[in-house]
Amino acid sequence: MSIAAARALAGAFALASAVPLWFGFWIALLNIAVSTQPPDPTIPNGDPCCWHPDTWVEVAGGIALGIGTLVAWAALIYTVVALVRFALTGKTPANRQRRRLTISASLLALWAATHIALPMSL
Repeated sequence: MSIAAARALAGAFALASAVPLWFGFWIALLNIAVSTQPPDPTIPNGDPCCWHPDTWVEVAGGIALGIGTLVAWAALIYTVVALVRFALTGKTPANRQRRRLTISASLLALWAATHIALPMSL
């Protein structure tokens, strides 16, 4: 692949990440806002959008998922900035930035694992 094609592909990936970044931030804040309600087991969970926590464990789990989503959002922001920088200048990340991108990818993988495992354990 030529450098021009790689730069165009990096720019396309960065542009395609704009909508998930925008909605991901608001979904994370909504998750935290809904999770910080005091638990009440008498309220039914009829609304599939905004559940109500029954125990303090569910409150803590919801807050953890919300914070994890914000961490994943920040990791994705860092990755998109690196892609935009490469698309505009053609400079690849330095070693320090590669390590940060590896950490970002690890945080995204950890976020995905917690979103699969944590709701199953509640």
